[in-house]
Amino acid sequence: MNKLIPKFFGKVVNGKVVRNRQALYDAYIKGLEGKDVEEVLQLEQKDKTLPQTGYFFGVVCAVAIAEGDKTRPGNTTAEVYEWLQGKVWKRHPRTFIAPDGTEIPKAYNISKMNREQLAWFIDECSMVIFETLEIIVPEPTQVYWEQ
Repeated sequence: MNKLIPKFFGKVVNGKVVRNRQALYDAYIKGLEGKDVEEVLQLEQKDKTLPQTGYFFGVVCAVAIAEGDKTRPGNTTAEVYEWLQGKVWKRHPRTFIAPDGTEIPKAYNISKMNREQLAWFIDECSMVIFETLEIIVPEPTQVYWEQ
Protein backbone atom coordinates (compact mmCIF):
# COMPACT_ATOMS: atom_id res chain seq x y z
CA MET A 1 0.00 0.00 0.00
CA ASN A 2 1.30 3.45 -0.87
CA LYS A 3 2.04 5.88 1.93
CA LEU A 4 0.78 9.41 1.54
CA ILE A 5 3.67 11.85 1.50
CA PRO A 6 2.73 15.50 1.88
CA LYS A 7 4.12 18.11 -0.47
CA PHE A 8 4.86 21.61 0.69
CA PHE A 9 5.30 24.42 -1.81
CA GLY A 10 7.14 27.69 -1.49
CA LYS A 11 9.59 30.06 -3.07
CA VAL A 12 13.28 30.67 -2.49
CA VAL A 13 13.78 34.27 -1.36
CA ASN A 14 17.21 35.57 -0.35
CA GLY A 15 18.56 32.03 -0.09
CA LYS A 16 15.77 30.75 2.19
CA VAL A 17 12.64 28.71 1.48
CA VAL A 18 9.49 30.70 2.21
CA ARG A 19 6.67 28.15 2.35
CA ASN A 20 3.13 28.93 1.23
CA ARG A 21 1.67 27.15 4.27
CA GLN A 22 4.40 27.48 6.88
CA ALA A 23 2.11 26.73 9.86
CA LEU A 24 0.99 23.44 8.29
CA TYR A 25 4.61 22.51 7.56
CA ASP A 26 5.62 23.32 11.15
CA ALA A 27 2.76 21.19 12.54
CA TYR A 28 3.72 18.27 10.30
CA ILE A 29 7.39 18.49 11.30
CA LYS A 30 6.43 18.66 14.97
CA GLY A 31 4.67 15.31 14.58
CA LEU A 32 7.94 13.76 13.39
CA GLU A 33 9.87 14.74 16.52
CA GLY A 34 12.74 12.34 17.19
CA LYS A 35 12.47 10.53 13.84
CA ASP A 36 15.03 10.44 11.04
CA VAL A 37 13.73 12.29 7.97
CA GLU A 38 14.74 13.00 4.39
CA GLU A 39 13.82 16.31 2.80
CA VAL A 40 13.98 16.65 -0.98
CA LEU A 41 13.81 20.02 -2.70
CA GLN A 42 12.98 20.26 -6.39
CA LEU A 43 11.64 22.85 -8.77
CA GLU A 44 7.85 22.96 -8.65
CA GLN A 45 6.09 21.10 -11.41
CA LYS A 46 4.02 23.64 -13.30
CA ASP A 47 2.39 21.30 -15.80
CA LYS A 48 -0.72 19.43 -14.78
CA THR A 49 -0.22 15.75 -14.11
CA LEU A 50 -1.88 12.77 -15.70
CA PRO A 51 -3.32 11.60 -12.33
CA GLN A 52 -4.74 15.10 -11.77
CA THR A 53 -6.47 15.08 -15.16
CA GLY A 54 -7.59 11.49 -14.59
CA TYR A 55 -9.09 12.45 -11.22
CA PHE A 56 -11.08 15.26 -12.85
CA PHE A 57 -12.58 13.11 -15.61
CA GLY A 58 -12.64 9.78 -13.74
CA VAL A 59 -13.97 10.99 -10.39
CA VAL A 60 -15.36 14.55 -10.51
CA CYS A 61 -17.22 14.15 -13.81
CA ALA A 62 -18.14 10.51 -13.10
CA VAL A 63 -19.80 11.45 -9.79
CA ALA A 64 -21.96 14.03 -11.57
CA ILE A 65 -22.91 11.48 -14.25
CA ALA A 66 -23.73 8.75 -11.73
CA GLU A 67 -25.78 11.00 -9.48
CA GLY A 68 -27.00 13.54 -12.02
CA ASP A 69 -30.69 12.68 -12.00
CA LYS A 70 -31.52 15.73 -9.86
CA THR A 71 -30.64 18.40 -12.43
CA ARG A 72 -29.51 16.27 -15.34
CA PRO A 73 -26.06 17.78 -16.06
CA GLY A 74 -25.50 15.13 -18.72
CA ASN A 75 -25.05 11.47 -19.52
CA THR A 76 -21.49 11.66 -20.84
CA THR A 77 -18.21 13.05 -19.60
CA ALA A 78 -18.23 15.66 -22.38
CA GLU A 79 -21.72 16.87 -21.43
CA VAL A 80 -20.85 17.10 -17.73
CA TYR A 81 -17.55 18.84 -18.51
CA GLU A 82 -19.38 21.45 -20.61
CA TRP A 83 -22.00 21.90 -17.85
CA LEU A 84 -19.29 22.36 -15.19
CA GLN A 85 -17.38 24.86 -17.32
CA GLY A 86 -20.51 26.95 -17.77
CA LYS A 87 -21.26 26.94 -14.02
CA VAL A 88 -17.67 27.74 -12.94
CA TRP A 89 -17.02 30.50 -15.49
CA LYS A 90 -20.39 32.07 -14.68
CA ARG A 91 -19.19 32.38 -11.06
CA HIS A 92 -15.75 33.72 -12.12
CA PRO A 93 -16.14 35.67 -15.35
CA ARG A 94 -12.65 37.18 -15.69
CA THR A 95 -9.72 35.85 -13.67
CA PHE A 96 -9.03 33.96 -10.51
CA ILE A 97 -6.60 34.67 -7.71
CA ALA A 98 -4.01 31.95 -7.11
CA PRO A 99 -3.12 30.85 -3.56
CA ASP A 100 0.01 33.03 -3.72
CA GLY A 101 -2.13 36.09 -4.52
CA THR A 102 -1.27 36.44 -8.21
CA GLU A 103 -4.03 37.04 -10.73
CA ILE A 104 -4.26 34.31 -13.36
CA PRO A 105 -6.35 34.73 -16.50
CA LYS A 106 -8.86 31.96 -16.92
CA ALA A 107 -8.44 29.28 -19.52
CA TYR A 108 -11.73 28.04 -20.92
CA ASN A 109 -10.35 24.59 -21.65
CA ILE A 110 -8.44 22.39 -19.21
CA SER A 111 -5.93 21.53 -21.92
CA LYS A 112 -4.63 25.10 -21.55
CA MET A 113 -4.51 25.03 -17.72
CA ASN A 114 -1.39 24.46 -15.66
CA ARG A 115 -1.32 22.33 -12.48
CA GLU A 116 -2.37 25.16 -10.17
CA GLN A 117 -5.20 26.33 -12.44
CA LEU A 118 -6.53 22.78 -12.83
CA ALA A 119 -6.42 22.26 -9.04
CA TRP A 120 -8.46 25.45 -8.61
CA PHE A 121 -10.89 24.39 -11.36
CA ILE A 122 -11.36 20.95 -9.77
CA ASP A 123 -12.14 22.59 -6.40
CA GLU A 124 -14.65 24.91 -8.05
CA CYS A 125 -16.29 22.01 -9.92
CA SER A 126 -16.54 20.03 -6.69
CA MET A 127 -18.31 23.00 -5.07
CA VAL A 128 -20.71 23.32 -8.04
CA ILE A 129 -21.55 19.61 -7.78
CA PHE A 130 -22.13 19.92 -4.04
CA GLU A 131 -24.28 23.06 -4.33
CA THR A 132 -26.29 21.83 -7.33
CA LEU A 133 -26.52 18.08 -6.88
CA GLU A 134 -25.90 17.89 -3.10
CA ILE A 135 -23.12 15.35 -3.64
CA ILE A 136 -19.70 15.41 -2.01
CA VAL A 137 -16.97 14.60 -4.52
CA PRO A 138 -14.38 12.33 -2.87
CA GLU A 139 -10.92 13.80 -2.37
CA PRO A 140 -8.08 12.22 -4.37
CA THR A 141 -6.83 10.58 -1.16
CA GLN A 142 -10.22 8.88 -0.72
CA VAL A 143 -10.06 7.19 -4.13
CA TYR A 144 -8.30 3.87 -4.69
CA TRP A 145 -5.75 4.20 -7.48
CA GLU A 146 -4.53 0.99 -9.01
CA GLN A 147 -0.89 1.35 -10.04
